[in-house]
Amino acid sequence: MVEAAMVTPIFVLFLFGIFEFGLLLRSHLTVTAASGQAARSASVAASSPTADYLILQTVAHAMEPQGLENVQRVVVFKAGGPGDAVPPPCLDNSVADLCNRYTMADAALPYVDGSGSKTPNWGCETGSRDEAWCPLDRKTDIDGAGPDYVGVYVETRHQYLTGFIGTEEMLDETTVVRLEPRSIR
Repeated sequence: MVEAAMVTPIFVLFLFGIFEFGLLLRSHLTVTAASGQAARSASVAASSPTADYLILQTVAHAMEPQGLENVQRVVVFKAGGPGDAVPPPCLDNSVADLCNRYTMADAALPYVDGSGSKTPNWGCETGSRDEAWCPLDRKTDIDGAGPDYVGVYVETRHQYLTGFIGTEEMLDETTVVRLEPRSIR
């Protein structure tokens, strides 16, 4: 009885630690997959007017199992190469000719309305969510300087269940890819 009283708390703490680490790993893998899938969407959508809308839809779909309310921000940014990090000013605001910063509320904004007409939310118009770094301005030609690199940064909050390790932790992931090249002729 005395041995059980001494070992049980340690055993329970060990089990909770394994459980919490498993959930943290799941959250990390989810945000990594969301960033990667969104970057691939960005590469394929390239300079389409729907590019950022499609990127956000991809993030929303990938992050749904973890809970969209935990996604803090999504940044689509112009990168110089595959190893670039998100520019610090882009974490707080969209920056002209550099990045667009989004929340999951932006993912709920429709691209077209009920009648099939394009809404002012997207399409690089003044006041649209994607006007700072307009998808239409992204370079995809292989005849000039080459295609742009685009990065997708996703930041989410992981909430611990037991509180033994802490209450929450911020997880983020950045994926940078080159836009699909297109020859101009």
